Amino acid sequence: MKNLIKKIVRNTKGMAVLISMIIIASAITVIAVGMGLNSITENQINLAQSYSSRVLLNTDGCAEEALTRMNRNSSYTGETITLDNTSCVITISGTGTSRTITATSTNGIYSKIIQITVTIFPTFTINSWLENT
Repeated sequence: MKNLIKKIVRNTKGMAVLISMIIIASAITVIAVGMGLNSITENQINLAQSYSSRVLLNTDGCAEEALTRMNRNSSYTGETITLDNTSCVITISGTGTSRTITATSTNGIYSKIIQITVTIFPTFTINSWLENT
């Protein structure tokens, strides 16, 4: 009987080590998977911010181009410009000496709108610059 108890005790010690190793390995796996998923999420957020920033920069450039063309020619009515795979539509509204320039850029699901109000006479003056999303 004593020999049987000694065998069981010896086998139990090995089982305790095995169970401990399984628990430690499981914990390490859960931590590694969590870190990997967090890294993927961070990369997706950074990519979205990059696309959004690129669209905003293109819209800003498009709006500045519209200002330049309106300053040179007060009868400028707008157009569509493509910059870096981003389509930008310039529309001009208003009559008399006051105009509103709207620059709208879209790239995939990202879009930005800039509205600028200007006075074209007696001097070309920017009254407001508003960014909408």
